[in-house]
Amino acid sequence: NRFIRPFDLTCAPLLRVGLIKINPQTHFLIVDMHHIISDGISVELLEQDFAAFYSGAQIPGLTLQYKDYAVWQNQNKESENYRKQALFWQEEFKDHIPVLELPADFERPSVQRFEGNHIHFSVGSEKNVALKALAAARGATLYMTLLSIFTVFLSRISGQDDIVVGTPTAGRPHTGLEKIIGMFVNTLALRNYPRGDDRFDEFLRNVKTNVSRAFENQNYPFEYLLDILPLERDTGRNPLFDTMFVMQKKKDRNMVIPGLTITPRHGESGTSKFDLMLLAEEQENAVHFTFEYSTKLFKKATIQRFTRYFTTLLDHIFARPDEKIASLELITPQEKQQILLDFNRTAASYPEEK
Repeated sequence: NRFIRPFDLTCAPLLRVGLIKINPQTHFLIVDMHHIISDGISVELLEQDFAAFYSGAQIPGLTLQYKDYAVWQNQNKESENYRKQALFWQEEFKDHIPVLELPADFERPSVQRFEGNHIHFSVGSEKNVALKALAAARGATLYMTLLSIFTVFLSRISGQDDIVVGTPTAGRPHTGLEKIIGMFVNTLALRNYPRGDDRFDEFLRNVKTNVSRAFENQNYPFEYLLDILPLERDTGRNPLFDTMFVMQKKKDRNMVIPGLTITPRHGESGTSKFDLMLLAEEQENAVHFTFEYSTKLFKKATIQRFTRYFTTLLDHIFARPDEKIASLELITPQEKQQILLDFNRTAASYPEEK
């Protein structure tokens, strides 16, 4: 508890390292660093460099530093390319910006809280094959297909057909930035319209087009977008969107250092940056999912039910990708029986003569 504590952003370095000795042969190396100085790629680079230094290897020097990237980004504010990308995002959000109202268990706090939890679930090799086949048949990527399904899922549980989902991008457009540790990730706000009368395969084609256009304009910083949009700020919400979709490929992150056996350990953060986030991690024969959710809004049982809804929706889309979105089922046959029949069995015996 003394090790993990808030950083003072005015005092460098925003990184602390600790070593706990369990016994002469076993130690825990603990690394804590603020997200403002690192991203996922940075963590991988830090591990690689640590292993190289420990083994006595020479690491080539960098041609660029993070400060060079910061100068370049500031200079680009006035460039024609930035102006074009700003116009693209302004056009995306020129109409009334929707606010997603998910069916929460608790009243939303007046000031956003970040306490959270995670629930993991998976789809096996058979559904993984079906997902890839569905994507390939429509000329889409697995990312686009899962984003489409997640957006339909959000639409069905909220009853809304104008949905904005956030998604991160690596934000390293130049090869000289690939080996630099720092915070490069940008966020895109993807707006799609899963209308009930549209067929799912039509919606997937629209998402494919929208995602392609968004990624062509991915270098425009998200914080700049928030400054130019006429947003009504709400202290209880994130600006622009309340859900996020993240997809990544499973990587072997085990460090190899001669003379040491290294086992990575990952602790639960106990936080959620959004109302609901879906993380999809692709492995060779399966896709593993994680719902990260705000415990100030949702009970664990509700998110467990959401996982069943999501997997049921997957099954229905696999069976009928040309089905209208409004006709795609979320609830299982057992839940349908319970809601339509069991809950309506209200007959009761009573003394009719009184």
